[in-house]
Amino acid sequence: MCEFPKTRLAAAAARAFGETAILGAPNVIRGGSQSGGIDATTAIRDGLCDVLASDYYYPAMLQAAMRLCGSGMIGTAEAWSLVARAPAMATGLADRGALEVGLRADIIVVDDSDPRLPRVVAAIAGGQPALVDGARLRWMRP
Repeated sequence: MCEFPKTRLAAAAARAFGETAILGAPNVIRGGSQSGGIDATTAIRDGLCDVLASDYYYPAMLQAAMRLCGSGMIGTAEAWSLVARAPAMATGLADRGALEVGLRADIIVVDDSDPRLPRVVAAIAGGQPALVDGARLRWMRP
């Protein structure tokens, strides 16, 4: 894996050698790298980023996926793959990261009423409720 390539050339070389190129989700939120590296949004558009990592700010993965979906630059499936399926595959966890028959039933429910600050209101892990915001999702209570 190529974590946080600093240049387009490094990201392209990683991809050419079959490596997973990982960039920071905060880079998408900030509109660029805080350390002078390549812009993650441009790298995604150009096919030079496979995975978005939380880096120093864990909420950024959800925010970045939602921002990418909302921008129209990439589709919903591609945006969510950057934070779910692609990281799972890159780390050898082929049983998760997508909603497909036979895979773990890991699902999040997102409140995006404020698109700038989406939040997880429920999570299902392995087919079982793991987190429920009872005030919003009464239907999930057993």
